[in-house]
Amino acid sequence: MPTITTELTERHIVLVTRATAGTSDLAHMIRDQGGRFVVMGAETEPGRRLVLSLNTGNKGIAVFLPGDPDSPDDLAEAVAECHRCWGEGKNVVVLSPAGQAGS
Repeated sequence: MPTITTELTERHIVLVTRATAGTSDLAHMIRDQGGRFVVMGAETEPGRRLVLSLNTGNKGIAVFLPGDPDSPDDLAEAVAECHRCWGEGKNVVVLSPAGQAGS
């Protein structure tokens, strides 16, 4: 299992470009260390379910942004949303399934 530190989560925002079982498991590990998230996807239900599960008991640490992860314009909007929600000056880490946009 990857090691995720609180120091890492304080400097980074996680952009999940597609909600899958794998990205969901990793997002929950990051959440447990204080992560903040923007979840993006064209299929809204998996993304919304991930946001709900990340936010349960955590006072809004994740937001959902509908969009196409294969679109450069939508990805740029998602990065901008990361900074609007969680602050400028933090790095955005893209979490997506292997072989997909942003991976």
